[in-house]
Amino acid sequence: MSGAEYIKARAGALDELCRRFGVRRLTLFGSGLGPNWDPSASDLDLCAEFGDPPEGLSGFRQFFSFLLELEELLGVKVDVVERLAISRPWLISAIDKGLDVYVAA
Repeated sequence: MSGAEYIKARAGALDELCRRFGVRRLTLFGSGLGPNWDPSASDLDLCAEFGDPPEGLSGFRQFFSFLLELEELLGVKVDVVERLAISRPWLISAIDKGLDVYVAA
């Protein structure tokens, strides 16, 4: 099973979580794209593009509350990087080759 398949099984709840925290795009990259990804031994690497924080949340709380609830929803360790914070070309390239698992309508 790939991480993409694992995430797709939770797509409805993931979409709601992303909307609630103002996520514009969520992209899976790294080992989670491979067929040998194992939810009992592997984490998921995700890149998030955030919109303005929802009312009552700072940008800090938007990011970390989203991360914690995402880990709870998926039941695995999740590493989230924010797209605007990335400056390394190799990481940008890896993310650009990734799979969008959520895109705001």
